[in-house]
Amino acid sequence: MTLPDFFSPAAWAILPSALEPFLETMLRAAAPGADQASPLISQAAAPQFAAAGDGRPGGYTLQDSVAVIDVRGIINRRGGSFTLFGMTFSWEGQDTIRAAIETAMGDKAVKAVLLAFDSPGGVAAGTKELADYIAAQDAKPIYAYVDGLCASAAYWLASATGRVYAPQTATVGSIGVIAAHVDRSGMNAAAGIRVTYMTAGTWKAAGNPDNPLSAADQVYFQETLTTLHAVFRADVAATMGVDRADSTAWGDGQCFLADKALALGLLNGIVADRAELIARITREMHMDKVELAAKHPELLAQVQAEARAETEVTLKTEYEVKMAEANANTMALLTAVAGKEVADRVVQLSAAGFTAAQLEVIAPMLAAPDVEESGSRADILAALQGATPAPVNTQSLPKKTDRIQAAIDHISAL
Repeated sequence: MTLPDFFSPAAWAILPSALEPFLETMLRAAAPGADQASPLISQAAAPQFAAAGDGRPGGYTLQDSVAVIDVRGIINRRGGSFTLFGMTFSWEGQDTIRAAIETAMGDKAVKAVLLAFDSPGGVAAGTKELADYIAAQDAKPIYAYVDGLCASAAYWLASATGRVYAPQTATVGSIGVIAAHVDRSGMNAAAGIRVTYMTAGTWKAAGNPDNPLSAADQVYFQETLTTLHAVFRADVAATMGVDRADSTAWGDGQCFLADKALALGLLNGIVADRAELIARITREMHMDKVELAAKHPELLAQVQAEARAETEVTLKTEYEVKMAEANANTMALLTAVAGKEVADRVVQLSAAGFTAAQLEVIAPMLAAPDVEESGSRADILAALQGATPAPVNTQSLPKKTDRIQAAIDHISAL
């Protein structure tokens, strides 16, 4: 992130009360006459995941098999920090949030994930994509907790879980999109600076901070904001129990305390604190079959289907192992009684598709090498005719005699 990023009319999903002072601080940093002896903003590298409180890597702490991921402050595309006038400012990153979720999903010790928000929101770009990623996770349940404030982009992400809880004094909502245009033309004039933009393309310099925002430019940017707002509201309606027909009641930029948010469907429940929610999550992970069927019948059906599929695979594997062991034992006995040559012929005939009844009547004949060839062939033919059932559909299958003769030819070739 560079300083000019904060002066473009980019779309933000954030509380105005959080965006305004942030941009004002940036404006002070860019003001003529500011100390230029050293960089006003010392950009820090995106923070790497530090070991969590219990020593686990991944950007989360583990509490009763629940991975708690804290999301605090302004949310940008990438996490980072800067130093301004000796003070350090930091922001949350969509990249760090996603990476923490991915790591938790792969941690065998984690049974559920809890996103704990205390955030006014952040940039609109990338928020839907991260929300879609959260909503698509089904390996482990993801919950959201409002740890004071969950507004705008933060609520967009929280609502994607479909399980949002908050204490009674928490603030939720601000479902809207905002863009701030900073007009520094007066400041430039006072400093004797005049900026001229030369462009190819009508809207190439639209919204630049060195000129007042024209009416045409405002219409141009408003279209983007309106579209993003519609997408935001549609996503919330798809994951939360809100009244789609009256989206202005819950999704027109308002903020609500927990009781009102619950009544509107923006919350799934009110809890005393984070510890109570984690206890509830733990109970849900260990609920018995009756309770699971009553509260989450679709989840129970999914669990049962997965269990049946796993059992079928296990039984099939066990059956195949036992059959292989039985076949090996049978062939060992046949070799001991009739000799290896006969046993090998039986294996070849079985692989060629002969039935057990056919093999049963011809096995003694195969073990009698002193029988003349013509008599042996005749006896085998007669025996196979008696042991081979007639085809069900004589129109579509070869004649019985032809099939048996082909079998005789195959036997003779062994």
